[in-house]
Amino acid sequence: MTRIFKINDSVTLHYEHEEKFKTVDIGIYLYRRMDNAQNVSKTALLPLVLRQGCQKYPTARKISMELEDLYGASLSVSVTKRGEIQLIRLGIKAILDQYCMSGQELSKKALPLLFEMLFRPLVSENAFSEEIVNTEKTGLIDEIESIINDKKEYAMVRCFEALCEGEAYALSENGTIDEVKKINARDLFSFYQEFIKTAPIDIYITGDVDIEAAKEVMQVYLPSGNRLGYPNVSLSVPKKEIRYVEDKMDINQGKLCLGFKTNISTTDKLYFPLIVANEVFGGGPASKLFNNVREKLSLCYYVFSRLESLKGLMIVSCGVEFDKFEVAQAEIMRQFEDVKNLNFTDDDFSNSILSIENSLRSMRDSQRQMQDFNVSNILFQTGDIDHYLKNILAVTKEDVAEAFSHISLDTVYKLSKKTERA
Repeated sequence: MTRIFKINDSVTLHYEHEEKFKTVDIGIYLYRRMDNAQNVSKTALLPLVLRQGCQKYPTARKISMELEDLYGASLSVSVTKRGEIQLIRLGIKAILDQYCMSGQELSKKALPLLFEMLFRPLVSENAFSEEIVNTEKTGLIDEIESIINDKKEYAMVRCFEALCEGEAYALSENGTIDEVKKINARDLFSFYQEFIKTAPIDIYITGDVDIEAAKEVMQVYLPSGNRLGYPNVSLSVPKKEIRYVEDKMDINQGKLCLGFKTNISTTDKLYFPLIVANEVFGGGPASKLFNNVREKLSLCYYVFSRLESLKGLMIVSCGVEFDKFEVAQAEIMRQFEDVKNLNFTDDDFSNSILSIENSLRSMRDSQRQMQDFNVSNILFQTGDIDHYLKNILAVTKEDVAEAFSHISLDTVYKLSKKTERA
């Protein structure tokens, strides 16, 4: 059971008291609506710079030494996107106080380390360190460029770009190479100052800690003030005609992605039926796509479907031989029509429900997954794990078919082989 505390008018604490863990996991989440490539790139770079030093621990080595003093606590930063919302997470994981031989109160030391990094960064003359910024820019550019090495992921990214052309969701959460190159230390600090004043902040603590002591620590660091609310996200609007996009590369296996618009929001009555429908269709090893398109017909090396619920999107991704693009697409669409027309078995349905149920229950075994699920609950308004599971178990086969009746194919993307010139 998650207990929620308003630390002040701009910060919310979520405490998941779990005695089965021997660690405490603390995550600080900040949200920003994706607007343009320039600001998205700055948001992506920011946590990478913050982790390299702060006023109290001015070097990465000093931070590393502090983590060692915390019995080898682990520090992490990440940037993700949910719909058109970019999320920064700063996290730390440390063993609980009762497992420390010296009797140290690690939970009281771990939390301030995160706050020092976030609210008291290393700054000189209204600018971050130029050396640190340039180093982290290089790393971020390398990460953006590396996506092309994973052709499966690259194909999905390209499909989403075409699917949401003209929308902020088409941007990568890591920004663009051109915009990252333009960032300098002074501009990034100016961006940070505005971001840290306005971004909504959620703090998640998962484990068995003295939460009242943790709240006292927060009062020392956390600023109050008028922050923005959680960013709104709108559904992606279907195109009038199906769009076809093809890239050619020197590859040995083709990639086919089909992008759909669901027209179903997370607050729609068909949201939970859509979750089940996606599982029946292509969500796992019990799905129709896996059992029919891959196993029985051997048309694909892999095939699956995935939802981006906040934007009302579903994508099918598969690896195919170059001469099987059309037949694979036709069979995928046949399986789609089967789900829409209730042409799936009771076993297909029950196995899909069971798969979702097992995934939800297994989240309780991971502190980070529980935090991420609760963040999704804030943005999706879908309830906690128990509420979510209750709604999943209430879905019928007819609900599944109705959900898929709202979905339309929007974009077809192919990554094919570059033909050699004669």
